[in-house]
Amino acid sequence: MFDAVTLKQLRSLKTVAETRSITEAAALHSLSPPAIHSQIRKLESLLDVHLLAKDVEDGGLAATAEARILISATQRIEGILGWARDNLRALESGNVGHVRLGFESTGRYFAPRVVALLKHCCPSVEISFEVANRGKVIERFEQELLDLAFMGRPPRTAGIEAAPIGEHPFGLFVPSGHELAERGDYNPEGLLGQVVFAREPGSATRILLDRYLDQIEGYGPPKLIQLDSNETIKECVMAGLGVAMLSHHVVQRELKEGRLTELKWPRLPIMRYWYLVSHRKEDGAESTQKVRQAVLDAHGSFIEG
Repeated sequence: MFDAVTLKQLRSLKTVAETRSITEAAALHSLSPPAIHSQIRKLESLLDVHLLAKDVEDGGLAATAEARILISATQRIEGILGWARDNLRALESGNVGHVRLGFESTGRYFAPRVVALLKHCCPSVEISFEVANRGKVIERFEQELLDLAFMGRPPRTAGIEAAPIGEHPFGLFVPSGHELAERGDYNPEGLLGQVVFAREPGSATRILLDRYLDQIEGYGPPKLIQLDSNETIKECVMAGLGVAMLSHHVVQRELKEGRLTELKWPRLPIMRYWYLVSHRKEDGAESTQKVRQAVLDAHGSFIEG
């Protein structure tokens, strides 16, 4: 039954699920609504499954469990086709291949140095890269839209390899001249009156912050303001609005310029590590293996600027 399934049918299903509308999906594919409807019905008939259901609340079309499996497969297929396209173009340009890198958000601070290193070590391999939050990097890696990923917390899924490539310290920062910095000694009581700026729940920085505050005896719920950007948090701290836990990568320049101070308290800095995540494949592309080895051979020299 799968032999007769076409990529056009799968893409039609994926777009309908994304837009929740056959009419909108038809417009995106430059087809008529009946044509999209026919693609979906053929797919349902071939696989003997029901793929779309009307949402009772808003009337939109929602993907069934069976449809979600097919959509996931479609994303992987498109990822593999994208890999083939990029590598064919690389060969046409006289290169040996194309490797797609993904960096977790904080990796933006050293991503350019990685690319520069690889252009020197692997001049015959085309390199492209993107930066996104952890969830997006994992999603695109699992869809095979990325060949290698630089992550602070590798996903716990089968079929991957994660090699440590360098240290990733996190500290508690205040503006220079702040009372907590001036005292110099451990003063957890001083945090009680401070606003704490934090990332969203589930982010690596937020998890580390919550764990650290939980270890301070007698420290109640903090006066916490949640923001979705390390840069915004950093600016708030420098403006004297509060304190924050941040990756050392985020504050390197501000520490050198004396605009921020790191608290030298017990259990700080909190040391974590960067990992290079790759797909575990026996037939992995030679260009990807070459780039992976070049990164490992650098021993994290690109992390500290």
